[in-house]
Amino acid sequence: MTSDDMTNQEFILVLRTLDPHPPISKDYGGWGAGKKGHYQSEKDHMIEWFRYQKTTGTGAYTRTTPNNSARVTYERLLNHRSLIWIIEAIGENTKVVRAAVKAANEVKDYRTKCKVIRSVVPWSRIMELAKGK
Repeated sequence: MTSDDMTNQEFILVLRTLDPHPPISKDYGGWGAGKKGHYQSEKDHMIEWFRYQKTTGTGAYTRTTPNNSARVTYERLLNHRSLIWIIEAIGENTKVVRAAVKAANEVKDYRTKCKVIRSVVPWSRIMELAKGK
């Protein structure tokens, strides 16, 4: 890995330390807002998401080549609620998290929501915050 990246396994170790239900994410419609599903929290969901990147996936998530880069995984993630959870739980400033939510709420397409969230909080910022964990 380069200095601007870490393995998915290294990032999972960071994710394990984070709050599963931070307040902005909860209000944004994450698991804490009554969402039902296989996972108990967005934290559990993201740990599994990053873990399974090392495989070729299954079904709609099939990929030709396994991915071990946390940066690539973050940049490919197409779930705006998951991105908001990551940026808030990893410790981004509340004003920045709210700016990312506001930017995402101004567009309809989920891909564009993810793009604008990452424009507010790029991977380089995630790495900076992760190093402090």
